[in-house]
Amino acid sequence: TVANATPITVSLTGLTEGSHIIILQALDEAGNKKDSSSIIITIDLTKPRINLSAPINGEQFNSTTVQFNFTATDNLAGWLICNLTISNGMTQNNINATNNSMQNITKTNIVSGTYFWNVSCVDLANNRNTSQTWNFTIKAPDIVITSGNISFNETGTEEGKNITIYANVFNIGGVPADNITVQFWRGNPTS
Repeated sequence: TVANATPITVSLTGLTEGSHIIILQALDEAGNKKDSSSIIITIDLTKPRINLSAPINGEQFNSTTVQFNFTATDNLAGWLICNLTISNGMTQNNINATNNSMQNITKTNIVSGTYFWNVSCVDLANNRNTSQTWNFTIKAPDIVITSGNISFNETGTEEGKNITIYANVFNIGGVPADNITVQFWRGNPTS
């Protein structure tokens, strides 16, 4: 029993996850009943699940461009907000991820090295989760020059006369190499 125009708080217990329709009913001493309009409440206590697809854990690239793929799944929400975090600070925040749909994010100009990455998501009920952390490696350029790749414009040399030296430098790595400096040494440069 509640006095007229007095607020009351009631705890609803035992509700399972999902949507529930709540209708309040008032009954006065004369037996008059009145129902409120329906209110829909949703109970969601489950964290979203995040499945990483690419790059696979430990993958090595001969490119500075990497495509990240992941799927976020929630028990109730139609979409989630996700963040892609990469250890070089190259993050992407506030990704609107449709529930149970693969997301594709491309990052470019990643320098050589090993990186760690993961995805964190939050659903509409503010349940948060973070995926496993995987790693990938951008391979470094691998520059090669041998004596067989060096030639001269003349076979004989004279003091005071210019010669042209041709050197073919090869990048056998998968990543482009820029700003290469070739130095010629008389004798062994390490001695």
